[in-house]
Amino acid sequence: MDARPSFARPAVQVGAPALEGGAPALQLGSPEKPILQDYVYSRLPHTSIRLLRLISRGLWNTVECDLQAFPLSPEGRLPKYHALSYCWGDPTRSNSLKCNGKEVLITTTLKEALSHLVTLDRGSAEWIWIDQICVDQTNKEEKGTQVNMMREIYRKSERTIIWLGPGIKGIETTSSLLEEMWRLHTEDQDLVNGSRKRRPYTSSELEATNLPPAGDRSWKVLAELLSRPWFVRTWVIQEAVLSSVHPQMLCGSYKLDWEKLLGACSWMRSMCYSITPLSHNIEAWTATRSLNLFNDLKNVGGRWDMVTLLMRAMRFQASEPRDKVYSLVGLSGEGSDSTYIPKALQANYDKSCRDVFRDVTRYIIKSSANLSI
Repeated sequence: MDARPSFARPAVQVGAPALEGGAPALQLGSPEKPILQDYVYSRLPHTSIRLLRLISRGLWNTVECDLQAFPLSPEGRLPKYHALSYCWGDPTRSNSLKCNGKEVLITTTLKEALSHLVTLDRGSAEWIWIDQICVDQTNKEEKGTQVNMMREIYRKSERTIIWLGPGIKGIETTSSLLEEMWRLHTEDQDLVNGSRKRRPYTSSELEATNLPPAGDRSWKVLAELLSRPWFVRTWVIQEAVLSSVHPQMLCGSYKLDWEKLLGACSWMRSMCYSITPLSHNIEAWTATRSLNLFNDLKNVGGRWDMVTLLMRAMRFQASEPRDKVYSLVGLSGEGSDSTYIPKALQANYDKSCRDVFRDVTRYIIKSSANLSI
């Protein structure tokens, strides 16, 4: 869930609905007149969430959706669903989607994601949770309540689906590159303590591996992939880490192996990054740092304290400054039960940023009996 800088319902004009690559177009309003959202959210029952089901209709595969509320507990009444992790990008919601027969406004990024999700084989999980539609973005109280439940929403889903954005030409060339780095990662890693069994590679040693040469296109494509903004958004940390199984990562319609991407980047970062063709790409280096944090949070387990989480996530970005705190609570010991989150850490978008950071600082000092923050 990315930052939410606007709660307005803008009247906007949209262009033609065609999408590249033959993907099904979303049902858009007429370009001759502005689109107004006429879907009205009903009050969400306590501890309930909304889930949506994508429906492809008609000759032009128009995408519509069915939106329903379900109790998050007990689990027996909750249908199988996936949870989407993506970047909002431009927050302007200038595209309309038919939802229960009414218009809901969505961003261009989500429009692109839905065009691929509607054709994705998701097994028996026909429902999906997407913050932009499943949470009334104009209702600050509901938004805060749903943010406090985010840990449960992602943990109870069948898995997290990560949408990195539109496809990259030649992305299939990264398969053999990541496969070889994954092999070296497992070969060089001590399975007992997770440390490396050897020193970092020299240039000549790296050239002696089966990795493609520096001029190979796969390196350029990998750099472009790791430069996608998803890797530096603060909300994606818990969305990826709390997935019950390895997340499914999509770039366009191409599926990437999450585990191999994590292992490959861990190996590259610790063993040879400065001598690879990516060495001068700051965005790729930043992405490997993010993936390293995901790996640590998943493998170390246990309950992380807020100070450590805030320090480790310091360089991640959020359009809404308060989300620098709220996005991490679900990973902390304090956020393990949404009904007992300390007041200072509860999401409240009516509080000023100053008050949020002040209250969190006071809470950490008091609970840890330590001024080292």
